[in-house]
Amino acid sequence: MVAGSCCTDQMTNGRLTFTLGLALISWATCPTAPVSAENSRPPAVTSLECRVPDLVAWGGAWDHTLRKVPIEQSEVRIVFLGSSSTAGAGASNPQQSFVAQFDHALGGRTASGRVQVFNAGINGDTTADMLRRLRTDVLSRRPAVVIWQTGVNDVLRGVPVDRFRRELTSGIAELKSRAIEVVLIDPQDFIGAAKLPNFAVYVSAIETAARQTRVTLLQRYRVMQYLSQQRAGGLASLLDPDGLHMNDYSHKCIGELLAAGIGRILG
Repeated sequence: MVAGSCCTDQMTNGRLTFTLGLALISWATCPTAPVSAENSRPPAVTSLECRVPDLVAWGGAWDHTLRKVPIEQSEVRIVFLGSSSTAGAGASNPQQSFVAQFDHALGGRTASGRVQVFNAGINGDTTADMLRRLRTDVLSRRPAVVIWQTGVNDVLRGVPVDRFRRELTSGIAELKSRAIEVVLIDPQDFIGAAKLPNFAVYVSAIETAARQTRVTLLQRYRVMQYLSQQRAGGLASLLDPDGLHMNDYSHKCIGELLAAGIGRILG
């Protein structure tokens, strides 16, 4: 189940140590530790129509050396922080959003144990808006992983690139200071994106920030460019009729790609 940002929950006792590394996309090279049949679950698999080469899909520190991260909770808590894409804009119903697709692909469990997913997406949010609600909507959930989608509204509202960089790196630093693993998601491709002033600069800024701060980046812009080249309908076949937001197909692919990576958390 995906919980909204207004949900309440109780922290359970116990200690979970897991490994997060999206180099685990290459499943055969990093098998999971043995788990009981009762708790085990096959890793999430990306459907054929959503398969994208790793070097297209992933950037930043996705291939960094795996490391053990002790988490004082008995389940893996994942918070999605973002704007309208995370909130589900463009999907035909909430169950088709990429956050719901991610949650469905994981089935509420990885090899490490239970997973609880929270959706903290709000339409129209800029990076600064998200930082203002970081404590209430994200940190209060005590997540092990934060998947942060940002950038497009900063572009559309003309936020200066230097300010955007500072806000993004500040947010990443705040999360990492609390031993939270961060996965960034950059802007989607959309009709007219390439003609916007500084759009490419923003995409590049996110890629650079991910590398410099050693966090993983799902390169949504590159993924959508790749998928659009595989489909007869091109970019329009990936978008809602508004020409801006992802449609059900794009939501499905982004959710599955994320699950195929995060689902390889090792206990």
